[in-house]
Amino acid sequence: FDKTFDSFWFNPNPNWGAFDPNADDDPSLDRDDIDGWGPENLNLNVPEDGATYHIGVHYWNDWGLGETLATVRVYIYGELNAEVKDIPLQERDFWYVGTIPWAAGTGTTQLLTKDGGQVITPGYLNPAFVPPIDAL
Repeated sequence: FDKTFDSFWFNPNPNWGAFDPNADDDPSLDRDDIDGWGPENLNLNVPEDGATYHIGVHYWNDWGLGETLATVRVYIYGELNAEVKDIPLQERDFWYVGTIPWAAGTGTTQLLTKDGGQVITPGYLNPAFVPPIDAL
């Protein structure tokens, strides 16, 4: 997790590319799900050649509703490039979905697995937003 560069509820439009305000090279969290039913929507209009983008899902707070089933869809130029459906997550789980290496104007999503399953860190605490001890 990187508070400066990750796109999430507290930092929906981090500055990733050129400092030129006219360049459309930064991500935007266009919809942040706050009730657990989704969807969330993140866009990056002009990916940087030579960059590798990381995809993660953090189930921050279940608001007492328990387990959720997460789905991630990655679109490149409007075409579905990868989809992973119905991954069970508990409150504070962090799912490292995969990467998108970007080169020569294109990319292919590389989904990550560990021992045949998803790469999930249970009880992940965002180092920038640690809840009070009594909330754990």
